Order: sequence, then C-alpha cells, then structure tokens
Amino acid sequence: VLIHAGTGGVGMAAIQIARKLGLEIFATAGTPEKRDLLLKLGAHHAMNSRSLSFADEILKVTDDAGVDCVLNSLAGDFIPKSFSVLRPFGRFIEIGKVDVYNDSKIGLQQLRNNISYFVVDLAQHLQDRPDYVAEMFAALAKSFDSGEYSPLEHTVFPITEAAQAFRFMAQGKHIGKNVLSFDCDSIPVAPCTQTGHLFKSNVTYMITGGMSGFGFELAKWMTRNGA
Repeated sequence: VLIHAGTGGVGMAAIQIARKLGLEIFATAGTPEKRDLLLKLGAHHAMNSRSLSFADEILKVTDDAGVDCVLNSLAGDFIPKSFSVLRPFGRFIEIGKVDVYNDSKIGLQQLRNNISYFVVDLAQHLQDRPDYVAEMFAALAKSFDSGEYSPLEHTVFPITEAAQAFRFMAQGKHIGKNVLSFDCDSIPVAPCTQTGHLFKSNVTYMITGGMSGFGFELAKWMTRNGA
C-alpha cells in the first residue's frame, strides 16, 4: 500500500491499520525529519511527498510491480503519478477534496487494468450514515482500549492562539493533528472595527440547511446585521 502524507492524522492512522494487516507500507512525507518518523511508525519505505520521484522509487523497489492500493490526499500531478504505480486490479482511494471540488479530469485511461477508484468523504458519512459511523467508532474504541491501536500524535494550542495553530499547519510543521483547547481562564475577543451593517441589503444570500440548528441561528443573525 502507498500512503501519502503519512505523518498527517489520517496517514498515521492508516499506517497503524496497514501494520495490523501485515502489509508492505510505502509512505510519503515532506521533510527528512518526517520521513525518518515514518520509518519509526512502521513504514517499510519513506519517500518525498513534494517530489514526483516517489513513483520511480516504488517501481524500482518492487521490480516494476507497483502497489495494490493507494491512499491519496495529494493533488495535481501527484494523482496520475500515483495511478502509475498501481498493479492490475489495484485500488485508488481518494480522500483529498481539492481535485474533486475543482472537477479535475483524471482520464479513464488511468482505470485500465481493472483499476478501482473510490472517493471517500467522511463529512458525508457523518451526515448520511451516522449509524454506520457510530458502529465504526465503537469498534475503534475497543481497539484503543485493548492497546491494538495507539492515539495519534498531536499538538495542543490554547484557543487564544488559534491563528498560530492554523499558521503552524499551513507551514506543514505539524505531525498528526492540531488540537485547539478551551482550557484557559479567559478568551480575549477583538472589538468589531466596522461600522454599520455587516451584510448588504440589496443582494441575496442562500443558506443551505437553514431550517434548524446553526443554519437557522445564522440566518437570524444575518438578518439582524442587514441581510
């Protein structure tokens, strides 16, 4: 299996599952330090996620056989390169959203040799299949309790440093997950510097899911502020 962005939250979780299944693991990361971490986490091969050379490295190691599965979160030219290392009857699992929402074209030729292509959107699973997700989480909880899986590495920021947390993630410095904690005595709130209404009254706004919950409260707040 090829796991892209192996030091991210999903990547680290996938490595644990792949180890349990006894798979040979190829994983990518963006820095030498992160690639060293991949090997410590149990990956057998660590490659650069910022270079397309990973494909040639995989084919060299496998004598041009490639891998059976790709777990992808990268975009652009990394997609066809990742397809190029799939064996016949391989599976490409897409968890990134950039190319999906941009309606990027991959070409049916990529699916020759009986390749299967899956797009997995966890947010839609949570919305449309909550019972399935609850069942999956319950099974995972038992695996964590038994020590079969270990909690992911994470970095905790107080909510007062939310901007720094996003900047830290945008710079690609994080490993695992970033967590915002509300465990602080006070949370400073910057005053609004704008005068007048926040929304224009001569345009139309559409809120999906506006009949209840957050969407409904958002609609009322927007109305109070000029929409």
